[in-house]
Amino acid sequence: SGIVDCCPRALSKTENYIINKYWLSRKLFTRFSKSLLYWLRLRGKTYTPPERFRSNINILKRHFGGNLYWLSILQGNDEYEKRVPGITKKVNTYNQILKDELCNNVINLDGLDKRFIMSDYHHLNVEGHKYIFEKIIHLNGLD
Repeated sequence: SGIVDCCPRALSKTENYIINKYWLSRKLFTRFSKSLLYWLRLRGKTYTPPERFRSNINILKRHFGGNLYWLSILQGNDEYEKRVPGITKKVNTYNQILKDELCNNVINLDGLDKRFIMSDYHHLNVEGHKYIFEKIIHLNGLD
C-alpha cells in the first residue's frame, strides 16, 4: 500500500477498462489525453479510497498485531505535484490515516532527505533502504 493507493487518477478502474476495451474510444481518448488527463485528475479519484485504505490497515493489524513496521508515504516535491496535481494533499490524507490507526508503529518519512529517494520521487533508493533498516534496528534496541 502507499503511493499507488492514494495517487490522484484521471480514470477509475472501470473507466480505464471501458476505454481500453473499445479500441476506437482509446484512440480518440489518447489524441486529447495530455490536457484532458490533467483536468480529470483533479476529480480526486484513487484506486483505493481512504475508507478502504483504513480497512486494509486494520486487516493487516489483526493478522500481524504489532509485529509490522509501517512507513509513511513519501512526500513528493513541487515538480512531482506539477506532474500529478493533488498528490501532496492525498499523501497527507493517507499518512494521517496511518498515524490515526497505528500511532507508534509508523516510521515517519516526512522530510526525508532527497538523497534517500529515487528520481521518481516515491521509491527509496539503496541508501534509503539502509536508512529504514537502521531505524528498525534502533526501534528494536539492537543498535
